[in-house]
Amino acid sequence: MENEGTVIINGRQEDCITLNSVFHVPCMKKNLFSIVNVVDAKNFVLFGPRDVKFLRNIKEFKANVVHTGKRVKDLFVLFASDPYIEKMSNNNNAYLWHARLGHLSKDKLKAVIKLKLVNGLPNLSSSGGEEVCEGCQFEKAHWLPFQKFTSQYKAPLELIHSDLMGRQEPS
Repeated sequence: MENEGTVIINGRQEDCITLNSVFHVPCMKKNLFSIVNVVDAKNFVLFGPRDVKFLRNIKEFKANVVHTGKRVKDLFVLFASDPYIEKMSNNNNAYLWHARLGHLSKDKLKAVIKLKLVNGLPNLSSSGGEEVCEGCQFEKAHWLPFQKFTSQYKAPLELIHSDLMGRQEPS
């Protein structure tokens, strides 16, 4: 950072947006700014599928609210659903430790508990119950194969091959 100052995003005279505490970083190739800075300038921000709009002086706004969040200092925190919060609020929750430990299978989680392989891991009364992990189920879904690719490349790094699936463990 080289300097801090004020930036005015031009529009019509009454539609200019003044952003305070903007940092100037000479080596950055893109202009970035904080949404918090925009709302502090008494604007509303509406993100759409293909654009973003800055709104001011909203008289009426009708929409179906599908998710909400709250500003905490300089971040907007989205609220999780109540069942998720209840599930994750208990440190002795096997489902929580299943996720924290990289979606370990039930058998491996039992072994970790039994052998005390993780410092601070509570003695879980059960190793997961009958809960279904949505993330694990999604990852086990079958994927269509990639299309056949016949292009040839002549320079290093023109084409990069990567393992998208990772190692598959038996359930």
